[in-house]
Amino acid sequence: MPDALRVSDLRIVRGARTVVDGVTFAAQAGRILGVLGPNGAGKSSLVKAIAGILPYEGDVALEGTSAAQLDRAGRARRMAYVPQQSELRSPLSVREVVAHGRYAHHVGRVRGTDGDRAAIERALHLGEAASLAHRAFTALSQGERQRVLLARALATEARLLLLDEPTAALDVGHALRLYRLLRTLAKAGYAILAVLHPLEEALDWTDDAILLEQGRIVLSGKTRDVIRAGSLERVYGVNLVPNGALGFRLPNEEPS
Repeated sequence: MPDALRVSDLRIVRGARTVVDGVTFAAQAGRILGVLGPNGAGKSSLVKAIAGILPYEGDVALEGTSAAQLDRAGRARRMAYVPQQSELRSPLSVREVVAHGRYAHHVGRVRGTDGDRAAIERALHLGEAASLAHRAFTALSQGERQRVLLARALATEARLLLLDEPTAALDVGHALRLYRLLRTLAKAGYAILAVLHPLEEALDWTDDAILLEQGRIVLSGKTRDVIRAGSLERVYGVNLVPNGALGFRLPNEEPS
């Protein structure tokens, strides 16, 4: 079975600067892959290139097929991108926002078939956004908006999800609920790639990780092998304090 995502020798140039250079890695179904690194390491540029938002050199393969061989609808059926924040300012209902994700299948052409409507309902429930369906997206809290953006991605029925700093604007409770949802999706067979800043969140919630420094991969593998004293000192200039972080969990959840 091919990797859900395989990135080969990816290079991204923005202006006169190379922001990602020679990056190669893979992501598998059923696992959460964290993209780690300090500010300016190239994390967001990398995920935007994979999503087709930024131009790149090299190759991005989705389920064994080069993305360069796929049209927009073909990409949308295999891969969905969840931005850190939405630029949406129109007071569309949550159901309408999620429906827009579904119609990415058809390159903007609204079909409204029974299958489309069923996919939208599944996405609302799977993304834990069904209770928000009739509310205006612009009236939601940041945590609620993030769930809706994830539901919009799920409506495509793509099995690879790309998330850019999904918990950046969330409090600890909303962040834990989002990670719990991502873990549920991974167990259901989704491949999830998430750009993350908090290393303690990466340790708790990701299976694998790549660590970037100045656009290159310093280390990749299981997350607990990547986040270790030597790599953190080199890339972040900090020492790792064993058991030094606070821990949190949702009420009524068993310790992991």
